[in-house]
Amino acid sequence: MSSRPASEAARQAKFDAILTTTMAMLEQAQLQDWAEVQRLQSSRQRLLHELFAVRPSVQESPYMAAGIKRLLELNACLTELGVTERDRIAGKFNELKTRQLAKLAYDGCP
Repeated sequence: MSSRPASEAARQAKFDAILTTTMAMLEQAQLQDWAEVQRLQSSRQRLLHELFAVRPSVQESPYMAAGIKRLLELNACLTELGVTERDRIAGKFNELKTRQLAKLAYDGCP
């Protein structure tokens, strides 16, 4: 009896874990818990390296292709949230910088 089906089942389970982790990352990004997103990303990266250390079989290809498509969709949502957060932080930083410059200018006035 071949161990291939058990191996494929284990790989599918690992891919499911990657998708679940990515969905958790998206949920945490929506809550703006970026530290948790980073922690989950580290875990997901490890799973991805393990999964693709061996090339998928022909039998796995359809499942992998569908999973990769879903992963790319979720990543696009994560990226959008990340860009929005980056822009929000940059806006706050610029606002603080402007206030600091104004304060310095007024502090120098008689």
